[in-house]
Amino acid sequence: MVLAALGFASGAFWGVIALYVHDTLGLGPTGFGVILAVGAVGALIGSQVAPWVRARLGVGGAMYSAAALIVLSMAGLAITGSGVVAAALLVVNGVGVLVWNVVGVSLRQRVVPDELLGRVGSAFSVAAVGSATVGALVAGVVANHLNLPAVFWMSAAVIAVAAAATAPALATRRAPAAS
Repeated sequence: MVLAALGFASGAFWGVIALYVHDTLGLGPTGFGVILAVGAVGALIGSQVAPWVRARLGVGGAMYSAAALIVLSMAGLAITGSGVVAAALLVVNGVGVLVWNVVGVSLRQRVVPDELLGRVGSAFSVAAVGSATVGALVAGVVANHLNLPAVFWMSAAVIAVAAAATAPALATRRAPAAS
């Protein structure tokens, strides 16, 4: 459920980010490239800190902290008109997304039997890509009928609701003892 929500929100986000950077932030193609490059730094940071976060917070704590970062960054993007603030929020978003992905995939690899891992991984990919496609479509409709910030509010709400709905299942997941 959360995977589909994250896929949907990600598809919505990436479906309108170029318009957001141009129309809301008032930046041109170079500004768009800079914003994306700065945001990618967050993904690099997230990929490196994910094991540390999981070790300190456990699987559930790491995943919900990551979801919180994603929700806060999306909400921040909905209200800012500053390119500098938006770039910083994209760094936060990248950290959240990569912590979520690293911890989530690691969890899946630990709990799914080896003989099913390929099929389960494929099902996850289909769910993520399929929901991202729907998210991009819905984002276009929302942006057209409301505005671009509404897409970010929608994405933040979808992730927050999905994360809250799965909290009981992940609350019991703890980090394994260090080896």
